[in-house]
Amino acid sequence: MERRKIRDAADAQECLAAAATASQPPTEWARANGVDARSLNCWRLGPPKRAPREIQLVELVPTPTPAPVTPPSRYLVHVGEFSIEVDASFDPQILGTLLRVVAEC
Repeated sequence: MERRKIRDAADAQECLAAAATASQPPTEWARANGVDARSLNCWRLGPPKRAPREIQLVELVPTPTPAPVTPPSRYLVHVGEFSIEVDASFDPQILGTLLRVVAEC
């Protein structure tokens, strides 16, 4: 037999009063009268402390996994006692200019 939950505070007071006057433990009284014993016990301990809140639905959207970050490539050019360091996105014309300046030193 499916047992019903306690509906509200008035229902809880009626059931708890009836269970208190019965000659059996409240859990047995609840089972015999079609009441969910856990629901009755919760009300025996005290009324619910939280008021029901409005339900909000939130859509969960997976975010794309970012591409792994690779450290930039660095190149070190030695000309005599001078050094020039460039990364992979260097401008060859600027590098040529720098090398000519270094060669003239």
